[in-house]
Amino acid sequence: HAQTLAVVPAAYGLTVPRRLYSCAHRTVLSACVCSTFRHPTTNLTIMFIRIITVLAAAAVGEEMTRIHVSEREMEASDYAQAKGEAYTEESASFVPELALCVACAAALHWSSSKKSVVKQASPEEIKQTPSPRQAPVRRVPPTDRRVDRAAVQNNHKICACDRAEEILSLVGEIGHTFNEVNLATALHRVAKHCKRSRRDSAPLLARPEMETLLTMATARLPDFNVQGVSNAFWALATLKVAPENHPELVAQLRTVAAGRVAEFQPQGLANTAWACATLGIQDPALMEQLSLSCLKSLNAFNTQDLANVAWAFATVHHTADDLFTAIAAAAIPQLDQFNPQELSNIVWSFKARRQPQQDAKFFVAVAECAATRTGALPMSALVNLVWSFASAGVTHKGFLEAVTNAVVGRSGGMTAQDLATLLWSAATLKYRDERLLEAAGSLILRLAPEMTGHDISNAVWALATLRYRHRAALDRLAEEALAQRARLQPQAVSNVLWGFATVGHAHKEMFVGLGEVLITQAPRYNAAQIVASATAMSKHGSPEAMAALASAASQILPNFNPNALVTLADSFAAPQYAGLLREIRSRLQEIGARLAQRQEAMLSQAMASAGVDAC
Repeated sequence: HAQTLAVVPAAYGLTVPRRLYSCAHRTVLSACVCSTFRHPTTNLTIMFIRIITVLAAAAVGEEMTRIHVSEREMEASDYAQAKGEAYTEESASFVPELALCVACAAALHWSSSKKSVVKQASPEEIKQTPSPRQAPVRRVPPTDRRVDRAAVQNNHKICACDRAEEILSLVGEIGHTFNEVNLATALHRVAKHCKRSRRDSAPLLARPEMETLLTMATARLPDFNVQGVSNAFWALATLKVAPENHPELVAQLRTVAAGRVAEFQPQGLANTAWACATLGIQDPALMEQLSLSCLKSLNAFNTQDLANVAWAFATVHHTADDLFTAIAAAAIPQLDQFNPQELSNIVWSFKARRQPQQDAKFFVAVAECAATRTGALPMSALVNLVWSFASAGVTHKGFLEAVTNAVVGRSGGMTAQDLATLLWSAATLKYRDERLLEAAGSLILRLAPEMTGHDISNAVWALATLRYRHRAALDRLAEEALAQRARLQPQAVSNVLWGFATVGHAHKEMFVGLGEVLITQAPRYNAAQIVASATAMSKHGSPEAMAALASAASQILPNFNPNALVTLADSFAAPQYAGLLREIRSRLQEIGARLAQRQEAMLSQAMASAGVDAC
């Protein structure tokens, strides 16, 4: 590009300040002028271009005027149309001004910041540099890339569609004329419209035109540019295309992406990583390449990119300690700029990789930031953060107190799921605050009808773990559990029974109703669920339910650990269960269990009650 600066302005008939032609500035200006022609302007920026051009000229103290418009501007317009960008005759006339104002601004900034190390050109060097008016008028050779007029028109038609169905209809009508740019645009726009409308993608994927589009994309994928490749990955994930239904397309994407990851822009890297995780693609080699490229470009990532990359690597369980360390370092200074969803995602990602000690600084920074934003964050976002902290085993008292204040002050925005999740998180972290529990009790009375079986299970388990007995709330939960008993999973049944027994709240109708569930479903229960259910039913349950649990326990006795065996024996300490207690005694002898003194006493008492000799 040694002569670019002399040729381009002359071709446009432009006057440029002579001192900008010094050897020290030539490389910077050449790069700016050349690269700017690849990004023609739109109508929206014309006013700013005029102003900046005048300011740039005034800054160097000399005139900079435009004489005429060259043919190269029309080539620039063709390039813009090929990319599907907006372009008008009015904007065409200001492409040279954009090039020059960027060049001048870059040169001035570069020279002012490098005065101590850059040697200015001598008068002799300046004289040797041809003036734009003195240089022979040379036309820049036209680009080798020929514009496909049909492809330009196709892109305009695709971008003019307001719905995904319109694009697919277009594929059916003129899809055979699509080039690789059209295919990438169509695929991306279909996914974009689908996401924006929040519709199920299944009807779109079932259309024959969608199958045609995916088939054509598979064939032309090696010709896609890097943005087209990352956009195609994003589109497949957004549309929830099952990899097993299109193995050739997914394999082709993985191959092409792996070969060009180093060329991806930051957003392309983040989108590709997110798409791999969303599609459930397990490709350690590709993820490792993405990890290395992300590390190099991390400074250019925005908050969404950081959250998406962290989420992607955590989801596919790809170990990338260096990347997570770098993400934490990049995220901490700008945590206040993360929106609620991004904050929840990135905290979940660090929780999912299960390195709480290594990530302690990150969790503390998030907690401190979130504690100051509780008034601005939606209740669901706060609950998600608390849940992530609880799942990671990280306790931050200041953050939990701030969340408590938020719940007490604006509980109206909480859903039934939020309430159950918050209670579970507080119990997991062993955080007991009377204000929070009182507010939770009042919320249960209002939200209980909206609770699922899982929500009821978590709420009862949490209240029992925190030893909080709110009679009215427990009665309301019992009524809902009874109403949903046919749909309750084994874990929910065992949690509810154990919780009510632990807080000493005997709701007779509920125990009878759930006892009927146990009679038919006990064989589906695992060891922990049998122990929890038997502990509760031994105090408040029916003989039929206990007999069903005893039979189920006998079938899977090797799955019980010594502590569970002792607790089980204590629950079945009655003569009618002597057979089960003998099996428990034999199992303890078989594994050579060493029990604590308290456990030995409990086991001996249970054996004696059942009339069985202790081991």
